[in-house]
Amino acid sequence: NKTIKILDCTLRDGGYHNNWRFGRSLINSYLNCMSKIGVEFIELGFRFLNQNKSRGETAYTKENFIKKLKIPKNLSIGVMINASDFINNTSSVDKLCQVTFPRLNASKIKFVRIACHYKEIFKIEPIINWLKKRNIFITVNLMQVSELNKKQLIKACSYLSKKKVEVLYIADSLGSIKPNEVKNLIRLIKNNWKGEVGIHAHDNLNYALRNTVKAESLGAQWLDCTVLGMGRGPGNTKTEELIKVFKKEYVREFKYIKILRVKFFNDLKKKYKWGTNKYYKFAAINKIHPTYIQEMLSDSRYKKNNYRNILKNLKE
Repeated sequence: NKTIKILDCTLRDGGYHNNWRFGRSLINSYLNCMSKIGVEFIELGFRFLNQNKSRGETAYTKENFIKKLKIPKNLSIGVMINASDFINNTSSVDKLCQVTFPRLNASKIKFVRIACHYKEIFKIEPIINWLKKRNIFITVNLMQVSELNKKQLIKACSYLSKKKVEVLYIADSLGSIKPNEVKNLIRLIKNNWKGEVGIHAHDNLNYALRNTVKAESLGAQWLDCTVLGMGRGPGNTKTEELIKVFKKEYVREFKYIKILRVKFFNDLKKKYKWGTNKYYKFAAINKIHPTYIQEMLSDSRYKKNNYRNILKNLKE
């Protein structure tokens, strides 16, 4: 299907594990690999408004950082912003956008994804308008979509249909959605939204790939993935698995991602231990945000014999 767009967001979503501290050698090797295996869109990182020196370069993805990267010409580069950074701020949206996106006309950034909770959807029009004036392709990430009812989804679709947004993403933030639910969600959105549809799946229940494939079969064109599934909590749909399904013509180039994993990502996974486990599954079933589980597992103050009580309290 030539309409499929594969978007890799390893350096953005994976940053929740290593505080967005990716070395330049890793980043350039990663970009080269993505250009070889058929990935077209790269979300290089966030553009957080709040500056924190403990965070690495892909938390802010500044222009000086981008200029120093070896970005292949066949890759389209973008970043994510959190709507809450702009909405819950005393400064004007115009001023915040100017601070966040200086020299945008001369930037290599081609698309911006706005991450929103449901109530924030109806407050992002000034951000959209500012970016569209600068010819930026806009996607909206509707987070925690599993917690929304039909009426809310229809209302969000109806509102965004009147704005200059190209893609509406459903984000399974809690990792609780199953393939049959994906079917209902995509059909509902397709009936109320004329733009393109994307899916950002989390792997709490080991359904990330299945959910992504199911969404595509029903008309979703934008499919998110990360190398080795590196992403918040248990992680996301694995890039290497998605490529095998949708980019079979690049199978000869698969050696590049194997090299990338051996050289960098296998060690990162050993260190940060993302991936599906019984704790993330419990979180998905009981609608607990995976960040709580990630914090619990990575904090040495908590031992395995503490986990049961922690999970019980979180559930309650």
